[in-house]
Amino acid sequence: MKKTVFTYAMIALTGTAAAAQELQTANEFTVHTDLSSISSTRAFLKEKHKAAKHIGVRADIPFDANQGIRLEAGFGRSKKNIINLETDENKLGKTKNVKLPTGVPENRIDLYTGYTYTQTLSDSLNFRVGAGLGFESSKDSIKTTKHTLHSSRQSWLAKVHADLLSQLGNGWYINPWSEVKFDLNSRYKLNTGVTNLKKDINQKTNGWGFGLGANIGKKLGESASIEAGPFYKQRTYKESGEFSVTTTSGDVSLTIPKTSIREYGLRVGIKF
Repeated sequence: MKKTVFTYAMIALTGTAAAAQELQTANEFTVHTDLSSISSTRAFLKEKHKAAKHIGVRADIPFDANQGIRLEAGFGRSKKNIINLETDENKLGKTKNVKLPTGVPENRIDLYTGYTYTQTLSDSLNFRVGAGLGFESSKDSIKTTKHTLHSSRQSWLAKVHADLLSQLGNGWYINPWSEVKFDLNSRYKLNTGVTNLKKDINQKTNGWGFGLGANIGKKLGESASIEAGPFYKQRTYKESGEFSVTTTSGDVSLTIPKTSIREYGLRVGIKF
């Protein structure tokens, strides 16, 4: 009798372990939508985006119980207003807002692939870290009565990320995450053929960025779950080196000013 009970117990434990192993090595796909507010500053220019939207997909494909690969792709678009912060000397250095073009469209894409390592800390807690290479691009078009001015920024970067998955019970979980980016080669481009500059601008402006967020999710059946949570991201691009451009009035020296971008919003997604 004791041997029979022991045999049944071993079978049960083996089945539980196999199920846990299968859960850890299952492919995980996430589709999410970000609704956010974005603002950026560059010298005396400030940009405010109207209800920025971003759609992203992510695949976490494990090699075994610990190691895996992550693939990400995203596309975002928004319209922004540009404000010129000019100093009014008659008001003791206070600034006044001078409106520039409004409703300027901007499109953004991002790609990433990297290695991940997952460590089980307890029955209800998993910790995952990863690192890899990515690409980001943003483009806008400013239309005037006479011409259209195109500017873009393209960045090859390295990214490090980490997230913690904590099971709360009854199918609920919380998933805080963080990421840090370092530019390997970021360039700012400006199509100036329609202005008094005789050559387009293409300058290196490497920088860095980080993001923080936390999703709360609920499992729906065996293979799907929904999740939502707030996030904050910040991106900084350094001032470029000094360069010379030829204008209709002669040669002048310029720099691309330091640019700071802040984004906060809500992420909603489905995981399966």
